[in-house]
Amino acid sequence: MTDINWAAANNAYQSAPTPSNGDSRLPIPDGSYKTKVHSTTFNMSQAGKLYLFWVLEILEGANAGRNLIKRNMMVTETNMSHLKKDVAMCGVNPPASLEVFSDADERIRFLKSLLDVELMCTQKTQGEFVDVYFDTRLSAAPPQEPATGSMGVTNTFADDDVPF
Repeated sequence: MTDINWAAANNAYQSAPTPSNGDSRLPIPDGSYKTKVHSTTFNMSQAGKLYLFWVLEILEGANAGRNLIKRNMMVTETNMSHLKKDVAMCGVNPPASLEVFSDADERIRFLKSLLDVELMCTQKTQGEFVDVYFDTRLSAAPPQEPATGSMGVTNTFADDDVPF
């Protein structure tokens, strides 16, 4: 094995800037961002409260490729009003009842219908709390029902092709 010249490597290392907090990923500053819905899941908080968890990928600017995090709590009427507004902003009609999500397939279809929607979002920090608000949907498609049926899978087999 060749000897490594640590002194030569150290010259570049020493001249590289070091972030003041020791972390190269500083918090995303407050402001407006063009984003795309990267993922959505239903989760339970440590206190046992249901919420919809959003990961929004920033598409432009100095923070492109980083993620904003949004949580829609699903506890009070006010929470539910915000949830319905955010879902509608994504171009998806909110379900008539949350009981439809007892069916795992319906829950998955709903969550998938929110993906890849481009939104202008605003992040605001108040004390230790960071909130993300949906301002406008950037695609002009009219609101739609979540996909139904076989989740886009088409049966291409004839009954005679099934081996059992």
